Formats: sequence, C-alpha cells, structure tokens
Amino acid sequence: MGKSLFTDQIINKILLHLPVKPLVRFRSVCKSWRSLIDDPIFIDVHRKNMEIVSSNLRLFQIVYQLYPNEGLRSWCYAGSPSNELIHPGFPVMNTKPCTYELVGSCNGLICFLTNFLHGKKEINLWNPSLRKYRTVPSSRFSPERQRHAPSYGFGFDGKNDHKMVKVTYIDDRILKNAIVEVYSLKQDSWRTIGDCFPSQYYYVRGDTIFFNGCIHWLTQREFGKNRPRRLPIVSFDVAKEVFQEFWLPNPTEREANCISPLHGTLCVCAKSTSPTDTILDIEVWLMKEYAKEETWTKLYVTRLDEELSGPIIPLRVLDHFAEAIVYINKNVFLYDYENEEFEDFGIWANGIGVPYVTFFMESLVWVEPIIVETPRIEQEVIFTIENMEIEANAKLENTSIKKQTKEDCVIL
Repeated sequence: MGKSLFTDQIINKILLHLPVKPLVRFRSVCKSWRSLIDDPIFIDVHRKNMEIVSSNLRLFQIVYQLYPNEGLRSWCYAGSPSNELIHPGFPVMNTKPCTYELVGSCNGLICFLTNFLHGKKEINLWNPSLRKYRTVPSSRFSPERQRHAPSYGFGFDGKNDHKMVKVTYIDDRILKNAIVEVYSLKQDSWRTIGDCFPSQYYYVRGDTIFFNGCIHWLTQREFGKNRPRRLPIVSFDVAKEVFQEFWLPNPTEREANCISPLHGTLCVCAKSTSPTDTILDIEVWLMKEYAKEETWTKLYVTRLDEELSGPIIPLRVLDHFAEAIVYINKNVFLYDYENEEFEDFGIWANGIGVPYVTFFMESLVWVEPIIVETPRIEQEVIFTIENMEIEANAKLENTSIKKQTKEDCVIL
C-alpha cells in the first residue's frame, strides 16, 4: 500500500513537468492517469510550472492574416528568430470574408475576434497546445449609436476563472461615457458592471497585455477632445473588476504603439519623429516601479540599419534582454539594442494589417461551454387497442387474426 502510494507520487511529479503534447497522449494510458491529468488541481500546478518554463525560454508567437478568408498564420519562437519551435496552426477557416483581431493571451489561451462583413463579430478562444477552439457567446448589449467599435480584454482572476471585459462607447447626449460588461468563462455568461470607465476623453485601443492580475490597454484621445494633454495606460483588475490609470511619459512628440511586461513591470514603445529625417524610429520606456508614473525611464532608441528603410512599427518588447520585435516594410525583425542590429524572422507578412505578437505558453487550461438542457415537457401518449393488435399481429408468423375495431382509450 505504502509502496503504491510512493510510486503514484513519483508519477505525479514526473507528469507535472512534462509538456502538454505527451500529457494529452498519456490520458489514454489508463483511467487513473486520465483522471489525474484532467484534475483541476493538477492542471493549475502544471500551469504554474509552464509559466516558469515559458519565462525562461521567452516563448512568444507571431500571428498575422494573409487573405480575408484564409485564417491566421502562426509561428512560435523561443527567444530569437533562429529558435523556431512549432507551427500551432489555426483552429478555423471561414468561407465568408472576414478579418481577425487579437485581443490578448493568458495561461495558454489566446482570445481573438472574427470580424465579418456587415458588422457581425465572433469572440473566439483558442488553446494551440490542446488544439481546441470555441466561440464565446456575444453580449446582448449593442446600442445603435456607438462612438467607436467596442474594446475587449482577456485575463485571469488568480483563482479559478478567466474573464473577458467589453467596453462599449455610447454616443448619447445623456450617457456620454461607456458601459462595461464582464464575461465569466466559468459561468459562461455576461453581466454588466455599469458606467465605470475612467474617462470620456479617451478610449482604449489595440491588443492587450495581461500582467500582475490586470488587463492593460493603451489609449487614444477622443475626436474633438483636447483634454487630457497626456494619455494614460488603462488597467482593469480582473479579480476586483475596477479600472486604474497610469500616465505615460512625456507625450509631446511621440505616440505609444505597444505595451509589454518587462523586468517585473511595464514598458512601452513610442514612435518619435527625428527633427532631421522623416523616417520614424522608436523609443522604449520602462516604468521602473509598477504603477508609479514618476519612475518612467527611457531605455533606448532604435537605430535603423543602412540596408533597411521605411517606417518602423513596434510590435512587442521581450522580457530579460528587452529586445524589440518590429515591423518594417512587410517584414518582422528582432532588434538587439546593445549591438544595434536587426535579425530577420524570415516572415513576409504581406497581409491584412500589422502582425500581432503574443506571449505563448503550453497549457492544459480549457473550459468547455456550459450546455443547458431544455427541460422536456412530458406529453401524454395516446395508444389505441386497434394499433396494439396490429403491432402484435406483425410479430406473428403465418397467423391471421381478425382485427376488431374498438374504442380508443388512454393507457396511463
């Protein structure tokens, strides 16, 4: 008994440190292994182990769309263009023309929008490791007059629930702010948390970063609004469901394009125009202490290679060494600021819009949609003696019984 328990503990520890692919295969070994791998506690501990592995390897994924109905192309890397790992593929191909928009990633789940023609949207969740995909039910709140398309974010409450937040900007003379809704993956339902968005002078934009228990967005000033002079990063605490603002560094002649976690805090990339040249370079700023605006410090400014030309668009900054992933003339590069060198990923992203870069980790995390069974209404079934006699006669071979017509009755 004791030996068997000891063996089970060893097996448990070994399985907890394996990648997702063999674990999926080992679910078929026996019932006890399947039960263990599917256990929520095992999945949570395995997720935390994969966070450490992914952080050390600096796993990230480059995603872009080539044609309107071709889906997304996806590549996964470990730290540099020379360390390509896998092609996770893409879960769905739409026959109708559509575009895709990355919302964010968390615990190995990637959230994206499918934008069809005529304004229809689908919210999708995808786990590339499990090769599982599902569509999230859309919220029912959709006012006729909106100032902008709704903004979305995706994160984890730190306990047992993944949540999506939707910000709808209402164009109304009385209610001029925004309505915020939250979708619980565990409950499989939406609910409104009211008009709690921080400001009517800006709106959130772009894909998001989930960090320190919060979803983070960059912001864009509302058309025709002069205030505020400075624009903030907006965060949403997934557990407490409250917003907070962090003001960006000196904003006068630059525009923040992407936000990333770096060195246990946040950093932003901002495009700035050189006074002597029309080509854009980027500045990378680090908030040395999280949520303290006075600690913004400029890390470096990119220097374009002589062989490269054209506008440079920052996509993401990688942790540890703070390399920037940038987009120049339909190509994706990794910029090493210490050596001032660009390394080509070899991706010709000649598609729709700008590629997305999201941090990637293997994960067993998945939540199936809740299936609500429609209650069956029991109906009284009416039989006739005549029909019962016909059914009985059909079972008799070479027997002829004269059928008699009798009154219908209800058999209870």
